[in-house]
Amino acid sequence: MHCCPNCFAHSWLKDHVNEHSDRTGDCEFCEARDVPVIDTVELAHPFHNLLEMYVVADSYESGEMLLNLIQWDWDVFADELNEDTQAALLEDIANSDWDDDDGVPVLDANELYMPRSFRWSHQTHTDTWAQFCDEVRADPNAAIPFDEFIAEELGESEERLSEGMIFYRARLGFETNDIEQRFPWNGDNIGAPPQEKAGAGRANADA
Repeated sequence: MHCCPNCFAHSWLKDHVNEHSDRTGDCEFCEARDVPVIDTVELAHPFHNLLEMYVVADSYESGEMLLNLIQWDWDVFADELNEDTQAALLEDIANSDWDDDDGVPVLDANELYMPRSFRWSHQTHTDTWAQFCDEVRADPNAAIPFDEFIAEELGESEERLSEGMIFYRARLGFETNDIEQRFPWNGDNIGAPPQEKAGAGRANADA
């Protein structure tokens, strides 16, 4: 099926449809006539990115209809479309490239979802990391959804560094003076890591 710029309230989507449309016609959703139209599958990728922000709710109390969530958060669809038409358009876009071999069910716009970040809000970062490690150990060959666990937290910790800033390698332990006072390692004395604890790798390859 195909849609048109009038189906959307979000300015990026309106512009995207206008820029990528290669024909005019009658919209199958808002019923506008003689407008730029685009096949819904051409919007699948950006919508998949959007939908990655949400997961199926783990309880009735924590969930909200997916269509409502993305409308409240992003004002995606035009208010002129009734709720049923908005749901139909969302499902048509999201399921336009659906493959039954993927093992993923088709999207239901009326199913209860919640923001992905809410799933882990009750966990500490240590708990989240431990869960990630457990899943990797359970099946090292499985595709682990790293973004689902800690990418958001890493992004929140991002910091811009000044050009030319110098970093120093850290090492556990300390130096002592003649009266057993402890001091950080002196840069000239820190030396290489013990061979039995650190071999060559990507960061310190063999010469």
